Amino acid sequence: MRPYYTLPAYKNLVIPLFSPRAKRTGGWRGGGKLGDRDTVGIDILEEIGFERDSFVPYKLASSLPTGYLKRLELARVPCPETGDHSLR
Repeated sequence: MRPYYTLPAYKNLVIPLFSPRAKRTGGWRGGGKLGDRDTVGIDILEEIGFERDSFVPYKLASSLPTGYLKRLELARVPCPETGDHSLR
């Protein structure tokens, strides 16, 4: 899935967390039940290689290098078997 280039990287994950599928199935870490959706989005980005303490998750997607864009695309697609973002 192509990212929304006008949004920060973590906000690209917040939008799917509001989806009916995430709420219905409890996927994507319970749709934000373990914290607010902004925090869950940043947690998911951290799992795939974004540095939590850096400014990278807060940058607009249009300003990210290609490697980070690929990671962001990966983060937006849940794993089909588990419905979550763990890269097991």
